[in-house]
Amino acid sequence: MDHVIRVPHQLQPLLKGFIATSGHNQRQIAEKLGISAQAVSKALQHPENMSVQSLMRLLAVLNVELALRRPEASPERAAKSEW
Repeated sequence: MDHVIRVPHQLQPLLKGFIATSGHNQRQIAEKLGISAQAVSKALQHPENMSVQSLMRLLAVLNVELALRRPEASPERAAKSEW
């Protein structure tokens, strides 16, 4: 299933959901990443502050892909941009 993220605050629940369904807890994820469990917790609290490299490493551990695409053009969508 694809998940569209349009604003930073949408990332947190998705990452937490992927961790929950991965069968691993935050401590195990931290061990795989070679960082502390506190660092994982902090990253999940504010994922918008993660570097792209850190995000990609986390996604790799979770076996999740990142896809970028242009949205379908619509005047309504352009008017609602939250960025």
